[in-house]
Amino acid sequence: MITPTQEDEVIDIIAKTCHKKKAKLLKISNLMRWKKLESTLYGQFFSLKGLYDSYERLYLPLIGRHQITNAAMAVATCELLNKQGWQIKKESIKEGLKKVHWPGRIEVIKNGPLIVLDGAHNSTSAKALKNTIKEYFNYQNLILVFSCCKDKNVNSVAREIFPLAKEVILTKIKFIRAAEPEDIAKKMKEFQQRVVIEKDLTKG
Repeated sequence: MITPTQEDEVIDIIAKTCHKKKAKLLKISNLMRWKKLESTLYGQFFSLKGLYDSYERLYLPLIGRHQITNAAMAVATCELLNKQGWQIKKESIKEGLKKVHWPGRIEVIKNGPLIVLDGAHNSTSAKALKNTIKEYFNYQNLILVFSCCKDKNVNSVAREIFPLAKEVILTKIKFIRAAEPEDIAKKMKEFQQRVVIEKDLTKG
């Protein structure tokens, strides 16, 4: 089991599960180092000191520091597989990272005006989105178009990202479990005062 988390509560749960399954737990945050070098709206370069090798100027066509962490986990997995007899070349790892495509994860779908699509649906992913917006984007007016499913903890997401926006447009995705914008609005006043309801997703 490979994990980047440093949260004691989470580590304890993972460690207990690994013990039951007789699986080894590897906390890569203690064993690897990575650093963002430069970024654009469409990707980023970073360096990485892996478990057994070092990598300079790796390119990842995703943005956000959390995505570098995800990439580090992928590299660690490849290095460990090589120790078990696999033959994954260093160049193959570099090329593999270059070809990563993850739709809907802080994805720029239009530039001018800038439109970014993200599927953050819990507090962890919403916090990653918030941090990425602050670090990777320059903007004056952020308009947030938001929808979610009924079974999601809307407050945990809204708490992170709603205060960043000048205005929030609540709409409804075409999905059977989609929440009604009016229901979301009732819970949002403590996070954002400027809220508009537009049920038609295309108009939103």
